[in-house]
Amino acid sequence: MKISKPLLLATIIGLLAGCASTSEEQAGLEHAVNKVQPTPEQPSLNRFAQNRKSLPSSADGKLSAALQAFSGQEYAEALSTVTGLIAVCSDCSNLYVLQGDIYQAMEQTQDSAAAWLKAVAVNPDNYQAHTRLGQWYRQQGDFEQALNHYQAAQSAWPEFAPLYLNRGILYDLYLGDKAAALADYTRYQQLKSAGAEEFLQSDSGKQLARWQAQLNRQLTEAATDDQSQVAPGGK
Repeated sequence: MKISKPLLLATIIGLLAGCASTSEEQAGLEHAVNKVQPTPEQPSLNRFAQNRKSLPSSADGKLSAALQAFSGQEYAEALSTVTGLIAVCSDCSNLYVLQGDIYQAMEQTQDSAAAWLKAVAVNPDNYQAHTRLGQWYRQQGDFEQALNHYQAAQSAWPEFAPLYLNRGILYDLYLGDKAAALADYTRYQQLKSAGAEEFLQSDSGKQLARWQAQLNRQLTEAATDDQSQVAPGGK
């Protein structure tokens, strides 16, 4: 599973805000982990933001150093620093997410999955870890586990856009549920384009629109084929 560096850093900074908060990613992963503003149509609760453990402010310098090392691809240094931070706050589940991302960058995929699993063991509402695990299990061919983790991410925070994109890909390319895929792509588009018209004009937005159009055609063709098999005048 490849995670783009700008996306990754935006995600991690947001993740570790309470354990710095910022806005969501572009994956892997964009969000606001502080306060979620519910909408009248679908009130939303960010359970992770309510329950997460915060890293002591005295450790902020080390966290910044870890992020800087990671950004500079100094993975051994980043990993050593994060491991030290975990010793300070073993209940900070986002530290395990960062640890897993570092392992992933080092192509130690089993270690990365173990770290993300530790993150959800410490805090079952860590939707970032669940989304990463959904991608990881999908790549292992375990689609049931992948789907379980995406569902857990949605339960933890229904406003987390990347889970819909990734689950949509699972439905579309691996499970063959085109209707569910279209629903997830549409929800992702809604969350991404809310207050950001530029997303619709971006390369990612245009690619998503092409996927949606393709799925609409496939669903229409499937419905037409079903109807053609029904004899006129009844079954």
